[in-house]
Amino acid sequence: MRAERVVFDTNVLISAALQPEGPSRAGINAVALAGGVILFSQATFMELRTRLNRPRFDLYVSREM
Repeated sequence: MRAERVVFDTNVLISAALQPEGPSRAGINAVALAGGVILFSQATFMELRTRLNRPRFDLYVSREM
């Protein structure tokens, strides 16, 4: 696989974080192994942050800064 620059959807990033053996993590790992760069925008980062601040993720995400 040849990967230079790749953008993953917020849902893929969350899934990869919560399921280390799942397909989303495998995709991220494949990009990393191919020497690719994962890109994200400020808007994507903010979306990820707001999603992870939802109560359903309290078991997985620490609120400490």
